Amino acid sequence: MINKVQKYEQEEILNLLRQDSSRSMFIYGDILQNGWETDYQEVWTDRSNQGIDAIYLRYHKNLVVYGINKIEDVEALKTFIHELPIQFLSGCKKHLELMGLNTLETFKFREMYFCECQELINSVASTEVIMAEPQHAKAIAEAIIQISEFAEMTSQEERIDRITERLSSGKGRAAIILDGEKVIAHANTAVETDNAVMVGAVLTLPAVRNQGLASQVVSTLTKHCLDDGKIPCLFYDNPKAGSIYHRLGYQTFDLWMLGTKL
Repeated sequence: MINKVQKYEQEEILNLLRQDSSRSMFIYGDILQNGWETDYQEVWTDRSNQGIDAIYLRYHKNLVVYGINKIEDVEALKTFIHELPIQFLSGCKKHLELMGLNTLETFKFREMYFCECQELINSVASTEVIMAEPQHAKAIAEAIIQISEFAEMTSQEERIDRITERLSSGKGRAAIILDGEKVIAHANTAVETDNAVMVGAVLTLPAVRNQGLASQVVSTLTKHCLDDGKIPCLFYDNPKAGSIYHRLGYQTFDLWMLGTKL
């Protein structure tokens, strides 16, 4: 049965998510950052006689799932998902399979390798890499907008404000390489919890590719996170990018599925 999380359940859920830091990162991180219920975020449990079978979190138009046991009432779950104001659904492949594939037939999925780094190897030291400050937000936004895969429906002003806020508040960090005042290589943390970090937005501008710059920013950011006691993880579906990550010590442990509503 699917119900909104009640106060008496909260500590049980947090303890459960904390034990699987990488797979639960988005749900755990969003709860820590935004709380249990706002106008843009809601959390539910799916329970049976076995206990908690799954946890669902809606963040704006995104639904993230964390599966534990096979869902018994697939039709109820299908109705639940259908009635939510969402456009995207994501989770580890094994967790989504627990929901029943016919439940997900209205979504088109992109499959990505899910990796984490317990220890940095083949570190790529570089004096050119710096950790970004809030004043770098505009240059970071100008670099990101040049990469088609990072295109999104938001204004440049909103993007700059969001980057500035994350860097100012300590909710995120970024490693960058500058050419003058222009950011030419970048990697940031998209989500952070008390024990894990999601690395994302890894980019090198087209004019300076194949010079090892992506390896340098990812290596620096990975070390920064590990030194802070947090396990960095990331997704990829580009084999060339994957070779960079694996060389640095990232290891694939699951597949992440990102579904877009048809």
